Amino acid sequence: MTKMKTHSSYYDLTKDETSKLRQEAGEYVKELRLKVGLTQRELAQQLGLEYYTFISQLETGHGRVPPYLYCAYAKALETDAKELALTLLSKYDPWSHAAITVGKHPKGLGEEAHRKEHMIASGKRTDRAKASRAVKLNAK
Repeated sequence: MTKMKTHSSYYDLTKDETSKLRQEAGEYVKELRLKVGLTQRELAQQLGLEYYTFISQLETGHGRVPPYLYCAYAKALETDAKELALTLLSKYDPWSHAAITVGKHPKGLGEEAHRKEHMIASGKRTDRAKASRAVKLNAK
């Protein structure tokens, strides 16, 4: 059975992997909100959001905290903005997070992406279109 890819296939995460990471991000911001005793409506008001249901969507993993809100979110949740941003980045874009924090590919996620990265780095794959055609031909 072939794993289904997300719309952002350049990450090469399965739909399940993406969903799990977004849910983890949602749980993280929900825990912070509850820790400071805010309701979803109160948080939305502090962030200047028109609809408090947006907070619900984020907390259930059905959306992402927009990067332009990271600092305001951190202030409202009484937490460090850098810590909040890095934690969310680790869930929304684990490759960028790993490159920034440890300089290595995150283990256990997107093994296909890691394989492609290795092939490119070793010079075995230089033409993306050619490689794509080869995969399609081998699938037939």
